[in-house]
This record gives sequence, structure tokens and C-alpha cells, in this order.
Amino acid sequence: VHSAPECVSSIRSRQVVYFRTAAICLVHEKDLTIQEATNLLTCIVRLNNAFVEDKDDLEERDNLDQLCTYFLSDNESYRLQMKNCSKTLSEVLKCVVLTAPASLVWIPDEASDYCFSADGSDGHAYAINILTGVVLIDGMPPNTLPASITNDKRYEMIYGKNNFEVINKGEQLETVQPVQGCLYRFRKSKDSLVIEESMQIVDESDIESCW
Repeated sequence: VHSAPECVSSIRSRQVVYFRTAAICLVHEKDLTIQEATNLLTCIVRLNNAFVEDKDDLEERDNLDQLCTYFLSDNESYRLQMKNCSKTLSEVLKCVVLTAPASLVWIPDEASDYCFSADGSDGHAYAINILTGVVLIDGMPPNTLPASITNDKRYEMIYGKNNFEVINKGEQLETVQPVQGCLYRFRKSKDSLVIEESMQIVDESDIESCW
């Protein structure tokens, strides 16, 4: 939370390059094992949800992205491995959204070979694209807090210029991962800003009872 936003973005930019390079190394394997396919999907999902704003590596990231997508779309074994393994999709989803249910039944999209959706026991609908790494919760991707919250003086008094990665949970925004052991929820109305902090989370088993 205390790192300068520009430093975080620069570090994540290099991470995206490394993840994309790792993915390209794997994608050339034409007969992927389930573990190799899982590693590949993990790289793709993590780099797509890294929230990078750094412009220095933009061209390199874009070139790697195009190469990876091109080769990945031609890898039939990758698609078949993911199509038959709901457990893998659920595990990779939690790399981005730790609060997602541990076990989801994923249904292939009739309109695409790469899109899968699942209804969670928590009342939320999840979707994942194994080609692009896009993750959706109730039709919306994870995002950072909007300026209406981060520019609020009450928010700035506590968090300064720092931001959080969040998902939409009804009328509030919830952090996708614990921050210093706790989840946070943010809700902004016209005149008020409500911030909730969960109980301490030691491991994933604490998530369901942390509020």
C-alpha cells in the first residue's frame, strides 16, 4: 500500500513482459499436458489483470501480446485441456479474485471456443476467456477504484495517492486480494464515503467468514 503508484506500475510492466515471454515459450508445445496448459493460462490471466499504466514498455508488451495470441489460437491441445477441466479454471480465477468460490462448474460458450462461464454459490456470475485472459464478475472486469473515491479527501487522509484493485459486489467495491491481511469494501454516495475492513485473513478458509 505504501509503494509509490508509478513504481508499482513500472514493476508490473516488467512482470507482464516476463509472463508473456513465458507464455510464448510454452505455447509452441503442440501436445500440452494439463500442468503445462494450467501454467500457460495462469500467465495469460495474471498479465491481463496486472493493471499496468507504465508507457515505457508499451510497444514491447503489445508485440508480445500479438505474438502470444496468434500462436495460442493455433494450439488445439491447450483449448481441449481447458475445456475438460473446471478445476483448473476455478484455480486460475482465484489468482485474480481470491474471494471467488473454490469450486465452480464452467460451461463453454456456444459462440466461442475460448469463453467459459459459471454461476457461483456466492450469487455472482463469473466468466473467463482462456485466449485473452479476460475475467468478468457479473459482466464487469476487475478494476481500480474510481476517481470519485480516490479523490475524496477522507480517502486521501487514510490512503494518500494509493489505489486498490477491486470488483463490483452489488452497490460496493471490494478488493480482489487481501491488503495487509484484510479485505476492504468501499461505498460512495453523494455526501458519504463508507470503508469497511474485514477480519484478518490467515488463509483462504477464512474468506467466507471474514465479514
